[in-house]
Amino acid sequence: MQNETTSEYSAQYNHKEMTTKSWVGTILLLMIPLVNLVLLFVWGFGSENSQRKNYSRATLIVMGIVLAVYLVIFVIFFILAGMAGGFSTSP
Repeated sequence: MQNETTSEYSAQYNHKEMTTKSWVGTILLLMIPLVNLVLLFVWGFGSENSQRKNYSRATLIVMGIVLAVYLVIFVIFFILAGMAGGFSTSP
């Protein structure tokens, strides 16, 4: 019964389940700097494979959140360092 449900779902949404080989290839490609960003955008907004599309979108969201947190920490650090006189140019 489970196989019937899975095949009906696959037929309804017209997608194939990604194999382990596909996931390994995906992860290896995402290890290449700059290529990973391009591929995440291509797969996230243009891919027909719903599993890869969802993974790419989730990864982009997490990367955006991490970047925002880093920027907030960076700004707070420089504000506090400036208030402490760490960046004064006078002798």
